[in-house]
Amino acid sequence: MKVVELMRPDVRTIGVRDMLVDAMVALRDAGISALPVLDENWKPIAVVTNQDVIAASLKGRNNDCGRGPDQIPIPEVMSPWPPVVDPEKLVADAARMMSYLDMKRVFVVDQDRVVGVLSQTDIVDALATARLEATGWAENRSDP
Repeated sequence: MKVVELMRPDVRTIGVRDMLVDAMVALRDAGISALPVLDENWKPIAVVTNQDVIAASLKGRNNDCGRGPDQIPIPEVMSPWPPVVDPEKLVADAARMMSYLDMKRVFVVDQDRVVGVLSQTDIVDALATARLEATGWAENRSDP
């Protein structure tokens, strides 16, 4: 199976000119843990994660910098752009990379554009579904 068959194409992103508060709201509203940061040409250059938001919030409190999340630009909190996968790559190869690098998710990039995201949960769901279908468990199960 290829990554394109399993990835989620609805990737939320944030712009390099946005503020921390924008990332906080986007992460919360979408129920996700990472946002690709896009430059002015829509090219991914970094990522903002829940961990980045927490670290920035703690830093602001500890240093009492006097700036709220609406005054902290994304470049001050973003992390380097992580390794990515091509949509035509095999899911097994993407899973190995994620395991080796201890990544919870990997962004799918085609020609410098973010086209999807693949998470560990997506892979486990696919494996479980395939295993259940192969054993016939789903068809033979009777609900009480």
